[in-house]
Amino acid sequence: NKAIQQLDQVIQQNASASEEMASTSEELSSQAVQLQQSMSFFRIEGHAAPRAALPAAPASKATASRSVISRDADFERF
Repeated sequence: NKAIQQLDQVIQQNASASEEMASTSEELSSQAVQLQQSMSFFRIEGHAAPRAALPAAPASKATASRSVISRDADFERF
């Protein structure tokens, strides 16, 4: 029983860390787009300016939350 509790705790910590990393990744992506837009102002002689990339669509946070909530549904009790 204690092992299952520890396993549950680790799963919850991993889910939390995963959500935090996804949020951080989304923020870094947004900052990269802003930096690219700021840097597009500068031109180097003899080189064409690169086209600004379109920002990626943000990941849905609802999907991650739902998977954490329903994690116990797959477990069978002995």
